[in-house]
Amino acid sequence: SSDLLGRDWTHEFVSFHLNSEQAAKARAGIELLAGDGNPVRYQLVSEGGASAPSICFQTDLPKYSTPTFRFGNRRAAPASDLRVEEAADMVTISNLRTGLRLRRKLAPGQGPIAGVRLGSGLWTGESTFDGASSGMSKYEVVIKEKGPVIAVVECRAAFADGGEWRLVFRIYHDEPVILVDESFDAPGGGKLSVALGGAGFRPSHMFHRNADVSNVSVMSDPIASYHLEP
Repeated sequence: SSDLLGRDWTHEFVSFHLNSEQAAKARAGIELLAGDGNPVRYQLVSEGGASAPSICFQTDLPKYSTPTFRFGNRRAAPASDLRVEEAADMVTISNLRTGLRLRRKLAPGQGPIAGVRLGSGLWTGESTFDGASSGMSKYEVVIKEKGPVIAVVECRAAFADGGEWRLVFRIYHDEPVILVDESFDAPGGGKLSVALGGAGFRPSHMFHRNADVSNVSVMSDPIASYHLEP
């Protein structure tokens, strides 16, 4: 990877396809080394299927630079703060900065998200699902990646009319955010609501990026400036 934009990138998640020789070394747990000889934490992910895996890791990329990486000769033993915990009713994914609890079974009115962990360690938040949830014929939680670089969990719902709804949650090593991707072809009338606060926590600011793609800055606005549902 190279930077041609004149920007310094820090702790960025990157992934690359591997050839058969590289994939064999990665499967064997051989250490990955940066250009300065320091080991890099990495993970195999099945973006191209089991026969064509990709490698992913986090790295810094100074502006106008082209870093290099190579496999060494020793087995790697990377430490990670990612945790994936499975219980009969819940899946929890977390790192030292944040976490997420996802329900494995939904009672009437419940949504998949059962809680979000703040940096202080306090769990808050909740989700509800109403309307079209009555037509849900199947719901499952699938763990797709377990670290040490990225953990991915997908919530899948199927409806009686053949529609589907998917939520994919991604959490990275040593990052304070959780990424959410949603796709759906579900009956109309359903509504997922996520409460970001609770009895022990009331958010004061919302962090967001401007809709202008030329502005990559993250802004912080007081929540009082926005209309909030009761």
